[in-house]
Amino acid sequence: MLSLAAAALAAALVAGTGCRERPEADADQRTWEVDAESIPPENRRGDWLVRHFSAEPRTLNPVTSKDAYASVIQGYLFDTLIDRDPDTLDYYGKMAESWTISDDKLTITYKLRPGMTWSDGRPVTADDVVFSFETTMDKEIDAQRVASYLKDVESAKALDDLTVQFKFTKRYYKSLEVSGAGYFTLIPRHVYAYGPGKPIPDAKTFNGLRDKLVGCGPYVFEDWTAGQQIVIKRNEHYYGERPYFDRVIFRIVPDDTASLQMLKAQELDYMGLSSDQYIRVEDDRKFGANYRRLLYDAPSGYSYIAWNTRSPFFKDRRVRVAMTHLVPRERINERLFNGLLRVTTGPFWPGGEGVDVPLQYDRTIEPYPFDPAKALALLAEAGWRDTDGDGLLDKDGEPLVFDILLPSSSEAGLDICSAAKEEMAKVGVKMEIRQLEWTVFVMRLDERRYHAISLGWTGSIEGDPYQIWHSSSIENKGSNHVSFNNPESDRLIEAARLEFDRDKRNELYHKFHRLLHEEQPYTFLFSSRSRAAVHKRFQDVRTHVLGLDTKEWWTPPDLRLYK
Repeated sequence: MLSLAAAALAAALVAGTGCRERPEADADQRTWEVDAESIPPENRRGDWLVRHFSAEPRTLNPVTSKDAYASVIQGYLFDTLIDRDPDTLDYYGKMAESWTISDDKLTITYKLRPGMTWSDGRPVTADDVVFSFETTMDKEIDAQRVASYLKDVESAKALDDLTVQFKFTKRYYKSLEVSGAGYFTLIPRHVYAYGPGKPIPDAKTFNGLRDKLVGCGPYVFEDWTAGQQIVIKRNEHYYGERPYFDRVIFRIVPDDTASLQMLKAQELDYMGLSSDQYIRVEDDRKFGANYRRLLYDAPSGYSYIAWNTRSPFFKDRRVRVAMTHLVPRERINERLFNGLLRVTTGPFWPGGEGVDVPLQYDRTIEPYPFDPAKALALLAEAGWRDTDGDGLLDKDGEPLVFDILLPSSSEAGLDICSAAKEEMAKVGVKMEIRQLEWTVFVMRLDERRYHAISLGWTGSIEGDPYQIWHSSSIENKGSNHVSFNNPESDRLIEAARLEFDRDKRNELYHKFHRLLHEEQPYTFLFSSRSRAAVHKRFQDVRTHVLGLDTKEWWTPPDLRLYK
């Protein structure tokens, strides 16, 4: 239950009143340009960052949460042992001041920084790291999505209060990353366990935690007003350099039109833009007076339509390939997204301008074209024909009629599915679109109760497809929700995990990419250049290879909108 003080603060933030300083009425007369070098770091702290979320996290549980919204917030609340430089991609120490890797690549030892505390003031120890790992790996804990990456860790052991050692059963090219860079969240034993020697209170209790958040990051949790916003505030006891913003507010606004109106009214500071919004604000005088419009390449992930291979409609790969031939991706990109997206063919990042790294993505694979005639031929080959003249394809008396589920907040997904539905109807395939509230949508995903869904995955510079595509991730609410089970796919995924030579590893991933292309458990839709609006009062807004880093941003004293 909220305290009165917290409830009052939440109400003030939702209303947009109270602590906010409105800029001058004529925004064009206000300049956001400053001499940043004249303001020392100690004078840069202040103001708030108000971010936009188009959906609400189902939970903020640092171990069991599964969606990108929760991950964004946790990136502020929980730190990692190591992290990547956003431009060079080299690793550097965060909570770990140093680490060593054995010659056989099977043992990694981290030395923690002395003097670190959790946000409740208790010291961080190596035992907390061990506890975090063991909790994540507990089979009763709903953490299958990350446990799959850690399955080859034989043990995590505290050698002393500040030294923790991970031993692996086999070589894994991402062993440093998965043990130290956030594949499992570091949480304190004294908060999440009851009594000495107990790993967790019980799985049901732990899995039910939604907002019990004690971390070691630059911010701490303050308030969650359901359906409206989540508030975090600066951790004044952070072991690293304290962040600049007093608070970060995540405003939950599912409607695209409403969020754009709020942006123009300066009620949001940072918001990802749809392609339509990006074009719409191009010549908007009021928007341009207060915001930067950014377009940049970063590992932003991809969208897709998933075909549940357990469904009687989509067990046959010929039907799945036919469905892809019925989605006019190039036309959708041009008409709905102003050509700002890229049609993609697989689960890896295709790169972009100014990015010079070896790619897992195989650029020689051509997308399946929009081809209704080819789709009809494949469907006929699989036994689907209009045998009764009612205009619908059927097989064994069953018409080809199915539902596609998508989140209620996904306007772009609705546009894509509507375009596909129209083309499918022309050849006798009936696809019904059903939009569900996010928590219900995730439940249907976990239970595998769907024929098809439309969604997206976030991306990275170099990913491991094990979590999403290996057959072991089918059960226990794993991320392989389409139940794709292919022995050759498993073999390629497993072999790539053992290959430390990047070029040889990418050869395996290219074969895996081609196999997915041939099987089409997903119709891979689009990867995109990242688009965002950022308020002009913020300084040091840079685009890195890994994207934007809001922890670098700050506001000069004279330009702050919030006190």
